[in-house]
Amino acid sequence: MTGHRPLIDAQALTVTFATASGPVSAVRSVSFALGRERLGIVGESGSGKSTVCRALLGLLPPKTRVSADVLTFDGQNLLGLSRNSWRTIRGARIGLIMQDPKYSLNPIMSVGAQVAEVYRFHKGYGRAAAWTMTIDALAAVGIHEPERVAKLHPHQVSGGIGQRVMIASMLALDPDLLIADEATSALDATIAAQVLALIDDLVVRRGMGLLLVSHDLGLVGRFCDRVLVMRDGQIVEMLEARSLEHARHSYTKALLAARPRLDRRVDILPTVRRDAALPQ
Repeated sequence: MTGHRPLIDAQALTVTFATASGPVSAVRSVSFALGRERLGIVGESGSGKSTVCRALLGLLPPKTRVSADVLTFDGQNLLGLSRNSWRTIRGARIGLIMQDPKYSLNPIMSVGAQVAEVYRFHKGYGRAAAWTMTIDALAAVGIHEPERVAKLHPHQVSGGIGQRVMIASMLALDPDLLIADEATSALDATIAAQVLALIDDLVVRRGMGLLLVSHDLGLVGRFCDRVLVMRDGQIVEMLEARSLEHARHSYTKALLAARPRLDRRVDILPTVRRDAALPQ
């Protein structure tokens, strides 16, 4: 990260959910800064990765308590924002690409109409101009025959195409930060790599920040500049992505060891013990 003001500055971020058995802190004293760079967050399911993202977007349930010493986006305090204030940030300046497009796209609208809606209601374009911009946006994310695809409904397109439509919709607003929360986990490995390469290219060319949440340490190592490793709601290690294979923390080493290998035969993959104390 450069010496410029970070897009995200989170210091001692804690997220606590109210449950029938009492308060549960899903994120505990997490601190990091994110500039116009590519930052990956990895960890097992339940480690708090997505909760961090939703705290940055104000998308947590109403009774959730979010506290922090500092929690800002481009210098603006995110704690206690009104609904109208969130609308000026969420989508407009921070875009979110979620896990599975079939749950994120409206099933009764064509994919083109959903992208065009962004141009019409957020950018003020007329119907014809918004449609032209939509076709250009779909072509920009690598969709062949964008005029034909734009008229299809979500159930008529593949997962890879659906995810590209989601990317086109988010980028239509020219956000400063893009959050990709398990954006490729519903795709096969080849398509996932293509979609991440597309995101990476767009982020670099537009000078955006990227927060990439993933279980795939290999993809994060390839497409990110830095990596945060989370377990049980805490950050256990921060390191440069190029140094991921030389991680020092025992938990990060355990995650790396648990990956399937193609270069040698492994009869039984190592596993991370869930009942073990947080390693040092």
